[in-house]
Amino acid sequence: MTKDLGTSAAGAFPEPLGINAAGTIVGRLGEHAFRVRAGSSAIESLPDLGGSWSTAVDVNELEQVVGTSALLGAPDTWRATLLSAGTLYDLNDLVEDAEGITLTDGSAVNAPARFSRMTAWRMRTLSGVGCIC
Repeated sequence: MTKDLGTSAAGAFPEPLGINAAGTIVGRLGEHAFRVRAGSSAIESLPDLGGSWSTAVDVNELEQVVGTSALLGAPDTWRATLLSAGTLYDLNDLVEDAEGITLTDGSAVNAPARFSRMTAWRMRTLSGVGCIC
């Protein structure tokens, strides 16, 4: 579910961090991830993992968004995230055999949903979601 945040929240200014070729912009407004879809002026709040803050860093041509979100009840604990087709994924839930490694920051995603820069760990192909390559 998205919410139009208007032009500012609590005096905050939007901080754009990523844009795709179509013109969709993602970033942070105050403590929350946002998206402005191409051709729109509405700033949409993006889902998070329930914590006190989130950030959207990049968006690909499929409108998939990567970023970071704090966990509910743990403001100093955060995870790398992927928003795809309206579902937010904690990328750690998709990693096989991580051996104690935690993905904390999603920073780039290309068109076929391959995460090109993320906490140093290789992921296998994940049921059509993608992989770190």
